Amino acid sequence: MLAEMPGVRLVSLDGRVDELLAAGILTAAGRERLRDALTANGGMRLLPGRFQTDGFFIAQMERTA
Repeated sequence: MLAEMPGVRLVSLDGRVDELLAAGILTAAGRERLRDALTANGGMRLLPGRFQTDGFFIAQMERTA
């Protein structure tokens, strides 16, 4: 579990989705689809039924120490 790993914290992907929109990589509709895929802790779950891809879970971690 991440909580048991000293010196590491989870970073929410919410801000990254907004950065992709600002950079012109995502459309507004794409942004909303990805924001709907965000989990409560800021990870992202891409499911085959909603996205034309295999299933993925994405998390960004940051070293704090």
